[in-house]
Order: sequence, then C-alpha cells, then structure tokens
Amino acid sequence: MTKYLAISVLLLFLYACNKKEHYLQGYDKIDSLITTVKNQNSYSAEVNGMLSDAYTLLNEKPNDSIKRLYMLKLSDQYYNFGLKDDYLRVCKLNLELSLKAKDSLRLGIIYNDIADYYRGKSFNDTAYIFYNKSLHFLDKNNFEKRGRAILNKAYLLRFENSLVESEIQTIKALEAAKQSGNKRLIYDCLNNLGIINNDIKNYDLALDYHQQALEQLNKLKSDPQYFILVAQTKNNMAVCYHRLQNNSKAITLLHEATSSKNLKNESILLYAVLIDNLTYYRFKSNQEVRQEDFDLPLKIRDSLDNKLGVIVSNTRKGEYFLSQNDTAKSVSYFLKAKEIAKDIKSHRDELLLLNFLAEAEPDKRLFYKEKYIQLSDSLMESERAVRNKFTRIEYETDEIIQQKEVLAKQQQFIVLTSISIILLLILTYIIFRQKAKQKELLLIQEQQKSNEEVYQLMIDQHHKVEEGRALEKNRISLELHDGTLSMLAGIRFNLYGFQTEENAEINEKFLNQVDQIKTVEKEIRNIAHDLKNNLFIKKESFLMLLNDFIEDQKIISKINYELQIDSEIEWESLSQSLKINFFRIIQEGVYNSQKYAQAKNISISIQLSKKNMELCVKDDGVGFNSEAKTKGIGLENIKQRVSAMEGFVKIKSINQIGTQIICKIPFHYEYQNIDDR
Repeated sequence: MTKYLAISVLLLFLYACNKKEHYLQGYDKIDSLITTVKNQNSYSAEVNGMLSDAYTLLNEKPNDSIKRLYMLKLSDQYYNFGLKDDYLRVCKLNLELSLKAKDSLRLGIIYNDIADYYRGKSFNDTAYIFYNKSLHFLDKNNFEKRGRAILNKAYLLRFENSLVESEIQTIKALEAAKQSGNKRLIYDCLNNLGIINNDIKNYDLALDYHQQALEQLNKLKSDPQYFILVAQTKNNMAVCYHRLQNNSKAITLLHEATSSKNLKNESILLYAVLIDNLTYYRFKSNQEVRQEDFDLPLKIRDSLDNKLGVIVSNTRKGEYFLSQNDTAKSVSYFLKAKEIAKDIKSHRDELLLLNFLAEAEPDKRLFYKEKYIQLSDSLMESERAVRNKFTRIEYETDEIIQQKEVLAKQQQFIVLTSISIILLLILTYIIFRQKAKQKELLLIQEQQKSNEEVYQLMIDQHHKVEEGRALEKNRISLELHDGTLSMLAGIRFNLYGFQTEENAEINEKFLNQVDQIKTVEKEIRNIAHDLKNNLFIKKESFLMLLNDFIEDQKIISKINYELQIDSEIEWESLSQSLKINFFRIIQEGVYNSQKYAQAKNISISIQLSKKNMELCVKDDGVGFNSEAKTKGIGLENIKQRVSAMEGFVKIKSINQIGTQIICKIPFHYEYQNIDDR
C-alpha cells in the first residue's frame, strides 16, 4: 500500500512539474523580448515594436502573479526609454489586475511607480497621494522600498517649501535606509537633509550632513554615478560656504568638483551648475569674470529646458550687468527670469527678483516692494495651504485605507459567519440524516426480527405437523406390528390345523399359500420398521420447508421444478436470517417466473464454494430487459436482501431464452451469526 502511495505521489509531482514547465513556456517569448530591449542602448522603432509585442502577449495571459511580475518589468523598460505615457498605461493596467487579485505585495510597488510618474510631471498632489498609498501596501520589512517612498514624499514637501515636514520625512527615510543597508539610499537621505538645512539657513548642520554624505560615497565607489555624486555633494557644500560668506572655500570645492574629466559627458546639466556657481562665486569675490562665463551655463540650461537653471543664470547675468551699471540689460535679464519663475510658480525666485528689480530701478522701488509684500503674504498663505493640503491628503488617505480595512474585516466576518452557519446547517443535516439512518436501521432490525419470528413459527408449525405425522406413523407401525401381524400369524397357525396327508397336491398348494402369508407378514413388518425409523430430523427443517414449497408449486402450476442442494452445506450452522433471506429470494424468483415468464422449467440451485454460497434461480421463459426500470418491488427486495448479507446479485435475462437470478454471499457471513436457539 505504501509503495503504491509513493508511486502516486511521484506521478502527481511529475505531472505538476510538467504542467508548470508547460505554463512557463508561454512566457519565454515575453521574457526574450524584454531582455532584448533591456540590452539596447538607445530607443528605436525596433525597440518600440518589441515593447508593443510584449504588451500584446501579456494581455492574452490570465491574471496571475507571473503576468503581473512581467508587467512590472515591461513598465520599467518604458520608463528607461522615456516613454512616460506608455509607462503610465502599463502601470494602471497592472494596478487594475493587482486590485482584482488583491495582490498587496505588488500594489505597493505599482503605487510607487505611478507616484514617480506624477512627480516627474510636477503633479505633486497626485504624486503625494500615490506615495502614501504605496506605503500602506509595501511590506513593513521592505525597508529599502519604504525608505525610497518616504524620501520621495520629502522631496515633494521640500519643493513646496514645507521644509520642516520635509526634514521629518527625510529622517524617517534615513532610519529605513540604515535598516535596509542600502548605501545609495543613505546617501540620498543625507544629501537631502543637507539641502533642507541649507534652505532654512542652518548652514553648520547642513555642512555636517553633506560631509556625512561625502563619507558615505566612499562606500559607493563601484556605483556608475560615483563621480557625479561626488561633484554634486561638493557643489552643495560650496553653496553652504557661499552663504556663510566663505567664497574661497566654495571656489576650492567647485574646482575639485569640476576636475573630473568625464563630468561634461556624464552629466552636462551638473557641469552647467558647477561652472555657473564657480563663475558667480568668483564674481561675488570680486574676481575678474566675463559675460561669456555666464553665457555657457545659460546656453546649456536653455537647451535642456531646465527652467529653474535658466532663472538662476538670467538672475546672475542681471546681477553682473547691474554691477557694470548697465541697468537696461540688468532689468531685461531680471524680467526674463521673473517671467519664467512666475510661469513655473517658483515663488522664492520671484521674490528675489523683485528685490533685484527694486534695486535696479529705484524710481519703481515702491511698486516692486508692494509686489514683494503681496507675493510674500500670498506665499505664506500658499505654503500654509500646501502644508494643510499634504496633511489632509495624508489623513484622508489613511482614513480611506482604514475604511477599506474595516470593510475588509466586516467582509471577513460575514464570510466566516456564513461559513459557520453553513457548517452548522451541514452538521444539523448530518445529525438528522444519521438519526434517520438509525431509525431505518432499527426498522430493518425489527423487520428482520419479525421475519425470524415468522420463519420460526413456520418451522414450529412444520415441526408440529411432522411430529403429528411421526406419531401417526408410530401408531400405524404399532397397529401393523401388534395387530395385523398377530392376526396373520394366528390365521397362519390355524391353517396348519387343516393340513392333511391324504392329498399331496392339496398340501403343496396349502403350503404355498402359507408361504405367501409369511411373505405378507414380512412386508408388513418391514413397513412397520420403516415407519418407526423415518422420523423428522430438525436439521432438515429448511430443506423440508423448501421441498414442501416446491411440491405445493407443482400442484398449482404445470411447471417442471428441479432442486439442487449442495450436500456439504451444514444448515444447522447457518443463521436464521440467512435461511429466511434465501427462502424469500427463492419464493420471489419462483413467483416472478410463474406470473411473467411463461416458463416451462424452473431450476433452483444452492452451491458452496471456497469463498461464497451461490444461489441461482433459473427459468426458460420469455425474459425481460434487466436494465429497464420496473414498477414492481420484487427484484428490488431481492437486491436489498442480498446487500444485507454483504453479497451481490446479478440478474441475467435474454429475450425468449430465459432469466437467471444469481446471488453470491461471502462465505464468512454464513457462520458469523450462528443461531443460538
């Protein structure tokens, strides 16, 4: 048994593995397409075609974890090639699939990816909402993903000038980064803390954070962006020193930052920032600078559509021309910068430019100061509204998720309650059915007991008839022996007195007659002895009952009957229930043949084999369709009786040939319930 079980488990395992392998083969083409795209250095029509093919193939797959994983991989490739709209489309589809599948692990990642898209589009409110949702679904132990999402929220808060809140979020992100051990994430957090403290004029602390960030970079020398990050950090430190009026230190750091040979090729924008800061700090240190020194970073920034950088470059060129007493050019650059700042809602730059315009045009100083005050008040209200807005977004997001959790718990409670009720109903039904079966069993037992009592009454009645017969036979035997034989013997002896010697012929005839009387006496004596010995034996009661039944049927019908009983069967060892069931089955079979079969011959056989007792009732009648349902209950009763004896019944019937009812009873059954009467 253990061997067969092990083989079954092995076959099931092989089937499952084969099925899984066949299932994964469907993703081979998708995997190949995404891998090929990943290895491409630039975007092309071929890359677009492969991405579209992968998307089409994925759409044909069922919603499972493998499909959602490949959706993430596909969206990453769209993002890497700058196809932001396609990236968002795939992310939203993956979000829909993950929500349907309740894939909380994947939801956290997808919400984060969508937030990155909106952050790149400067839809800060929407991005903030999705970062919040991401944090609610990300695994609490996934410190790296959680830390990055929190840091992105801090970036948004810093951009909206909510510096204190941004610092709080960045510290939380730093804690998660340290737990994750992600060196790059630790650096990004330290760098952001340095920028925030620089903006709130806490320069010493800002320099401390930037120094920690620089030391952290020693652990990131294998990072492809290592030299860019070093240059970026030194630039940030230079900004702090500039604001501390230590331009010489700032210039030294900027020279170090621009010393990398490949910086211009690796990050042209950072290169523009460095040379612009270097030129401006030299200008503020009263070192000699030229207009062309300001033109190059402005040109680079303008070509990259870096609007914030263009504002800075135009502002500094305005300062340069203001120092040269060229008011017209100075005002021109200030106004250009102000217009761009107003378009992109860079209010801090707009305030700075209003101050420069007031200085450049003294006759309009009052006008610019009023604008400054209005904008400053508006900015304070705006910043307060932004802080409230982000707080409200976070609160509402938390509230929505809490409501969902409550609903989920309610649904879980409803499901558990429903399951409990269903289980209770099932249990009640089982108990009810069990009680019904018990009642049915009791009825069967009572019926069996009644059958046994009826059978016993039949046997007792038969015994009484047999005892009456035996007594009558005994009486006749005695009468024959004591009466008839005595009278014949007396007659014989009296006849001897009539014997004479005169006539030999008559004597011979006389003696012949006397001998015949002796023969009659002998016959009567034998009959008397036979009657005396042929008494009823109890163990033959079943067979006698069966024989009587057959004899009765011979009288009432013109059918020939044949009875074959195995002589090896010990009927006295069998239970009453088995003999009752056998007798009833024979009765039912014979009655059916008489009523429906139009049979001429019926044979009844009871044989004993090594494993079974076999009862067969056979006729040569018209037969019937044994598979068709019948209205009568006779055959069903036969089946129930055989089932009660743990046996099986087979009914064979051929049209115009006859019917056989074959009942096989396990051999162990006959002797397990020995009659104890």
